[in-house]
Amino acid sequence: MAQDSETAPAEETDSASSSSQSPASPRPIVGIGASAGGVEALQTFFAAVTADAQMAFIVVLHLHEDQESHLTEVLQQKTDLPMEKAEDGTTVQAGHGYVIPPGHRLTIEDGRLRLGDLEKGTGTSTIDHFFRSLAADQGDHAVGVLLSGTGTDGTLGLRAINEAGGATMVQAPEDAGHDHMPQSAIATGLIDVTGPAGILAEKLLEYRDNAGVIQLPKTPEALPEEDRSVLQKIFSRLYTQAGHDFSGYKRSTVLRRIERRMQLHSVTSLEAYLRLLRDNEDEIQTLKKDLLITVTNFFRDPA
Repeated sequence: MAQDSETAPAEETDSASSSSQSPASPRPIVGIGASAGGVEALQTFFAAVTADAQMAFIVVLHLHEDQESHLTEVLQQKTDLPMEKAEDGTTVQAGHGYVIPPGHRLTIEDGRLRLGDLEKGTGTSTIDHFFRSLAADQGDHAVGVLLSGTGTDGTLGLRAINEAGGATMVQAPEDAGHDHMPQSAIATGLIDVTGPAGILAEKLLEYRDNAGVIQLPKTPEALPEEDRSVLQKIFSRLYTQAGHDFSGYKRSTVLRRIERRMQLHSVTSLEAYLRLLRDNEDEIQTLKKDLLITVTNFFRDPA
């Protein structure tokens, strides 16, 4: 099979022989972006989240500086998850929710929230700003959820989370009060889960549970022989159906991406995931995009 010399990185030479990841995985930190029509969607979402969720939720809603916000109290009425206003320097804790105050930008650094003044004319929305910092700080433990809103806010931030190996979820346009933001994100083809706000919360809990039990070895050498054979069949499937040869890509990167797709689909083995690829053309294309996104990131970075 012909290699794509411009995009396919060389096969890695890791010598590690660790058999698998630790069964206890870090809990995801979930960033939730919303704008017009978002309060209702947030209420529906948090009504399906309980205090034992074992994840942290950070809500970024567009609010004018002079607009008093009671969002924290409104959401607290819908869930027994402790909700609080985000403060500068707060250490994010699992089982808690944090809400951005009006007139600020929010980032996360080393697991701590950082508040900054809302700068005009920066060209980056508050939601994108936070999602990007979440991707940089949490990597594949980041989850981005985008709800109702106008414009294209959140799209670039979700792309950053996808590039970092995190999960992306978007409210179904027909369920959103304003579908512009969901439509914009979905158009990228990089969204893992789309559905009504309440269903997104349920899918998120499933993803959390799956991340703890559906895990592949960190290195290809640790794969059982039969799984190595299945991995080659996955490469062949990608080549015949998607027209791209991934057999020369870094196996550790490939395994991480496949593992995430398995977690999202509640698929517990490589063999079962291969069957999914054979039955689902959309999943073939999604996996292809997932594997290509980090390789082509350089060419999509203006700087």
